[in-house]
Amino acid sequence: MLKFKKAILVALPPLLTLLGLGYAFFKQRQPAKPVPPSNPTEQLEYWQEEEPFDDLKLPSGTEQAARPSQELAEAAPESETTAEFDAAEQHESLSLAQAEARLPELAAALSDLPLWQKWLAQTRPLQRLVAAMDAVALGERPLPALDFMLPQKPFAAEKLGGHWRQSQLSRQRFAAAVQLFCALHPGSCAKLYLRLEPALQEACRALGYQDKKVREMLTEACSTILSTPILDEEAALLEGGQKGLYYWQNEELEALNAAQKLFLRLGHENAAKVRAQVEAVARELELYQQD
Repeated sequence: MLKFKKAILVALPPLLTLLGLGYAFFKQRQPAKPVPPSNPTEQLEYWQEEEPFDDLKLPSGTEQAARPSQELAEAAPESETTAEFDAAEQHESLSLAQAEARLPELAAALSDLPLWQKWLAQTRPLQRLVAAMDAVALGERPLPALDFMLPQKPFAAEKLGGHWRQSQLSRQRFAAAVQLFCALHPGSCAKLYLRLEPALQEACRALGYQDKKVREMLTEACSTILSTPILDEEAALLEGGQKGLYYWQNEELEALNAAQKLFLRLGHENAAKVRAQVEAVARELELYQQD
């Protein structure tokens, strides 16, 4: 039996993937009958179909040169980190080019985990972030922007309790990303977001949104995630007729958009951790207290 949670908060940490959860209420539902998917070609995993982010076309003037990996400072205590960001907020607003050049310096103290170093070493990191937010807001998978985080192993299922379900090994593919995301201090993330918001707005305009606020995009992206059903266990799957192809057995899960299905592939325990962290960041940014 599935429990669904309709979230009223929305948030997505501005510095990570997505891959990217509200106070709400629970409602009991009976599992829906298995039905054939409306799109028989949709697969749970098809990383190779995604176009690499560096091959995507962006308006002129937004391209940034690749930077070598920089040695990151060890994570500072929260009081020190907060003081640094408070001082930074007094500075002049940074352009997109300036912010991307200084991001390793500005964000180094948030984490010393290897994946954070990898993120900061990417080309156009803030443009990647905004592109990922845009994709999730539209219900699409943010994989091109987060290509450096793609798991090396394919999706895998195993039979448990008479049903096919995503295997534990398959869920562990996302462990590093979940660990990093949940280790970031929500208050520090919010402060850095506010420092970078003008630059993020510039990246938003570069995508063609001349009248859209980047904060609105962030809220929409988080709404996509927070409206995803909460599962008490790994959802049952149906074999799709060829190796490696599975569909959600529950018709309501199968009807979710691509971004929501990708979020469910974190596994129900990982998804719960990510959701709680995003809720915390949302509170810090007061996303739902805006007029």
